[in-house]
Order: sequence, then structure tokens, then C-alpha cells
Amino acid sequence: MGNEKYTIFNHNGGRKMGGRYGTEVVMEHRIIKKFEKAGATSKLRAVSFAEAKLDEQEQCWLDYFAGVFLGKIKKTENHLYYI
Repeated sequence: MGNEKYTIFNHNGGRKMGGRYGTEVVMEHRIIKKFEKAGATSKLRAVSFAEAKLDEQEQCWLDYFAGVFLGKIKKTENHLYYI
């Protein structure tokens, strides 16, 4: 084998990027950018998903990313989020 590049696909044809699927990576990036724009950069500055202006699809992913161990998105006890 030479210097060929290989892309791994899941059973639905989705691209897998560094152990994570492309949709997951894109969605996490979108959500993080919106929390940054809302100024939610610390626990003291945490905001709701409404304040961060997350759309319905992003809201569906939010608990997944906020629940990931050592994830970038954190959730407070009163259901506010920050990065």
C-alpha cells in the first residue's frame, strides 16, 4: 500500500471523521459558535438554548453534547449552558 487516503463510511454512507461522524462534528461546531456569540464562555455567563438562538435541530443535539465526558459544552444545575 502506498500513500492512498481512505475514508471510513458508516452503514448509512455517512463519513466518519476521526472517530466521529461528519454530522456530529458539524452540529457541535454550530452549537459552540452560537454559545460563543451569546457570550456563554463561563459558568457565570451561562445562557439558555433560547438565548443562544439554537434552532430545533441544534436543541435536539444539545443534551448529547452537554453530556459527553470532557465535552466542550457544559450544563449547569438550572439548565443553562456554557463553553
